[in-house]
Order: sequence, then structure tokens, then C-alpha cells
Amino acid sequence: MIQESGISHALLLDEQEIGRLRIDGDTTIRRRASTRLRMPIAFLCRSSTSLVATAQLTGSSRSDDAFEADWTFEDIEWLDRPLTLSNIGSGPLWVRLDQSQRAALCSPDSQDFVTPIAAPPSPTLSERTECNSEEAPSTTDLVDSNSNRSPLGVSSDDEKAHEASADHIALARARSVRLIPHGPISLTEARQLLVRLRDEEIKPVFSAVPAEKGILRRAMLHALLEEGITSQDDYTSLIPEELRLGTDPGQVAAFLDIIVEILAQVQESAASPRAAASKSLSVAAGSPWTDDELEAAVDSYNEMLACEAEGIPYNKAARIRALREGPLKQRTPSSVTLRWQNISHILFKNGRPFIAGLKPAANVGDHVERRLLQMLRSRKLL
Repeated sequence: MIQESGISHALLLDEQEIGRLRIDGDTTIRRRASTRLRMPIAFLCRSSTSLVATAQLTGSSRSDDAFEADWTFEDIEWLDRPLTLSNIGSGPLWVRLDQSQRAALCSPDSQDFVTPIAAPPSPTLSERTECNSEEAPSTTDLVDSNSNRSPLGVSSDDEKAHEASADHIALARARSVRLIPHGPISLTEARQLLVRLRDEEIKPVFSAVPAEKGILRRAMLHALLEEGITSQDDYTSLIPEELRLGTDPGQVAAFLDIIVEILAQVQESAASPRAAASKSLSVAAGSPWTDDELEAAVDSYNEMLACEAEGIPYNKAARIRALREGPLKQRTPSSVTLRWQNISHILFKNGRPFIAGLKPAANVGDHVERRLLQMLRSRKLL
């Protein structure tokens, strides 16, 4: 029995599919379209309207039929006593679970139990196609139209606002890929792309989320651009906690990686606000790194690597601030992070451990790489 549930959606299955999964030990289900979702889900039997299992959806692969895809699952756990829902309707591939239903998955005593489902024969391809032909639900698909109540009788107003349709999120993510640039962009161009992402994709999918909780609201957008976020780890370490806590977690889960991909293409220039802030300094923001600056970056990286090896927690944002108040005062947070990622790249190439949260970045010049190699060797890191 599940001890803790992070499950927000249940996938509708017919009895034949449940039989193949439970009796035959299959780990795939055929659907008309592929999915990019990676999340824990529940299985919901269409005929008995019962939650019968939980699993981890790990993605999909193209089937032998060019027009279908096999969705794959891991860690399938069958409930000893299925949980019956009511008024779920028919048609959608997904049913969104409200807070009461999630709690019921964790609390066997509160479940409305039904007889376990027997395993029917395997379906034909035509039966699978018919089953998979229904469209993904909108928010209103998941609420009883006569009573405006959710399946367990809880008002839809009580459900988490960020629980948008999983299929709608997947479609929005697929469309959002077109906004990721294929080369360097300016800070202004990045802002324009992020505003388009917010207005064209995020807002329509998360229409119930208040604007002040949006991941690209004005305050958060400013912080993302100002701090020069280039990785998801940067988001945690560089964005102030009060901003992160005030952001809808559904939007973070669905779109942070795309936002990071866009921001990673920002090219520092003298015209950017961050570079302009350093004009009064003796070294321009885009100037070559000095040996002293590289030494400082390597030393700080070495300290963090040692902390990771010994399981000692550390604050990357605090270390960046300390460096920018001292030897790296000419550098932006994104420049410091990128230099650390260059160090990860060199360590990775040489088969050495590197900081997991600083993904290797190969965009380092030969001259800088040679200097970094010497510094890493002198510290016995290579």
C-alpha cells in the first residue's frame, strides 16, 4: 500500500488492458499518440470506475503501427482493495484526482472498496484503437456537469489550481519547443520569447492559476533574467526563496526546463542591462578572464566538490555572491555559473568526478581550457 502520494492524475484503462498488465506482466499500453510525460500516476478501470494500481509513467516509444505509441510504466503497484470513484463520466484519457482522492490512495481505511477485477482476454488492435480514440480532457471534462462536483463529492473550487490536464500540458510543451532559439540571443530577445511562452502556452493551460503565482510573472521574469539562470539548479540556488515559494509548482514542473533552455542561449553584450551595470568597472563584463579570476573559480569549485564528497550541504548562491563581492566582482552570476560548468566539462572529459548540479558546458576556449587544466592539476583534481 502506498505510504505517500504525489499522484495528480489517473489514466483510464479498459479491463483487457488491466488484465494484460496484471496477469501477463506487461509494462506497456498502446495509445494513439506519444507522450513526453514522466510522472507517477494511478490506473483507473473505465468499467468499474475504480482506482486499481499506481505506477510511474516513464514515457513512450513508437509502436510497430506508425500511428500509435507504446506508453511504458515502471513500479506498478496493485491496490489490495480498489478505490471506487463516482461520476467520472466517459471519454477522456485522464481523470484528475482531487485532494480527497489522493488522500484515499494513502489511507486504505477510507477507501470505498470493490471486488477485485478479473483478467479478461487481451484486446484486439481495433479494440485498442477504439479505446484510445477519445480526446484528452479539459478541466470541465473532469467535473460532473449537473452538480459541479468532483468524483468524490468535493467542489472543483477546492482542487489545486495548478492541476491542469496532463495531456494539455504535454501538447503545450511540445509547441513551446519552437520558442527555444538555435543560437545566441540578446537579453531583450530572451524576454520577448519568455513573454510569448507565458501568454501563448502557460496561461492557457494553467488558466485557473492566479497571475501573481505564475512562473513568468513580472517579478520572477526580472529575477530570471537578472540572475542569468542557465540550469534548473540555478533556479533553486539563485532565485530568492520567497519568489520560488510564491510560484505555482505545476508551472515549475511543466515549463522550467524550457525556460532554462531559452535563458541558456543569452549572450552577454555591452548593450545588456547586466553588462551595462558593470560599465563603470575597470574590466568590461565580456572581457577575458584573468588568472586570478580563474583561480578563484577553481578554488570555489574545489570546495563545493569536497562538500559533495563528504555529504556537507552548501549554498551555491551564497558562494556566487561572495565571489562577486571579491575576486569576481566584474562577473555576472551566469558568467560564474558557466565557468563552473566549464570546469565540470574538463573533469568529465578526464573521467573525474564533477558537481552534478553543474552540467558540463563545452563552450570554453582552448586558451582558457589549458589554464584551467593546469590549475586543476595543481590542486590534484586531475
